[in-house]
Amino acid sequence: MSREKIVSWEALQKQISSILSKVNKDRALALAAGVNPLFALEELGFDVEPSVRPDIEARLRFEPRTAIKLRDLRESIFKHVGHAFDINSSEALHAVLFNELKLGTAYGGKSKAEQQATYKTEQQPIHPDTKPLPVQRRGVEPTKDPLEVLSKAHPVMKPLLEYRRLESSRPRMAPRNFYDSVRQGKRSLPVREISGRLKATEKSKR
Repeated sequence: MSREKIVSWEALQKQISSILSKVNKDRALALAAGVNPLFALEELGFDVEPSVRPDIEARLRFEPRTAIKLRDLRESIFKHVGHAFDINSSEALHAVLFNELKLGTAYGGKSKAEQQATYKTEQQPIHPDTKPLPVQRRGVEPTKDPLEVLSKAHPVMKPLLEYRRLESSRPRMAPRNFYDSVRQGKRSLPVREISGRLKATEKSKR
């Protein structure tokens, strides 16, 4: 049986009513969908194109205006770097910043010549942490981004720091192991069904 591909947020919107109906017929699936709707879509036979997955995830987590802002920031980051990559992957971000752009040489206030020399020796430069920021809680002082020390090292840092701050402002979707434990009934959640609300604005249709 062929799987249906989701190639855009708009394509997903057109099927949301049918999808929610199917999900809510299976209580265990509805509970699991509440912690990660993308995994539930996969169970229902949909494949989300990798290139649009970050945008769809943002649309599911954030208000349309914020999701669009995150998309614009991603595009700006990719333009500065020269290619797309998983910004939320600590390993991928580390490779881009410190292996490709050599920004580790700017860490600690070293001159460009000193930084380049560091990479020609066996000494490993000390790099700030590239893991996504912890989800920011209301009423709690925001976590300082370790990458702030590189704020002036490269033009990519301005959109990157803003992206990381904004992305951490809402809870993230659950990882596969948590989703599976809910799906298998090993975890109970105070939810009986899920619902969806679609918003259409001129900006969200861009």
